[in-house]
Amino acid sequence: MNNKILLEIKDLSFKYNSELVLENINLNVYKGDYVALIGSNGAGKSTLIKLILNQLKPLEGEIKIYTENGYAGIGYVPQLTISSNLEFPITVFELISLGLYPKNKGFRKLDDVDKEKIYSALNLVGMKDFSNNLYTALSGGQRQRVLIAKTLVATPKFLVLDEPMTGIDKDSKKSLFKLLNHINKSHGITILMITHNLEEVEENVNKIYQIKDKKIWEVK
Repeated sequence: MNNKILLEIKDLSFKYNSELVLENINLNVYKGDYVALIGSNGAGKSTLIKLILNQLKPLEGEIKIYTENGYAGIGYVPQLTISSNLEFPITVFELISLGLYPKNKGFRKLDDVDKEKIYSALNLVGMKDFSNNLYTALSGGQRQRVLIAKTLVATPKFLVLDEPMTGIDKDSKKSLFKLLNHINKSHGITILMITHNLEEVEENVNKIYQIKDKKIWEVK
């Protein structure tokens, strides 16, 4: 860890219609952090992530991103249950390649550098041998690895994961935690992960924050 802030949230409040969901949230995430964000269902975890990703606008307060490329420097891995809607016939390689296309810039032919990036990302998550397999034929744990690779192919410095352990078995969870630790420590990628199970993340992260009663509290 160092003193460089990647994410700064100051006095943030948000409401849906008339219902206040988050109130006076303050949070800093530093380069090299591995942060878990916990809380019960409906506490506001996913809402906070949407605010961080600029998908929602605060009622009050501000969010500042200090990655080299701003919001483009953040890689987002959604819940597996959401991504499992990808039920059309697409190979793992083809799915990873989608991570190379910036929003609103359209598709282009992949060159050798692009292909090397794809295979490197797949190799990092242990899925290179599955590059020609259909995404739909993979297990839950394998799908999650592929989604992480799809995000990593764009070389983000800050990775945000929404409930990455949902819908996968115990062995796959253990394996994914090992992968995320490697990405964080060996590749210097800062991680912010939403989860609802404190016991699962305690020994893997360096900071834990809990959202409860519209507020955020530091647990570790």
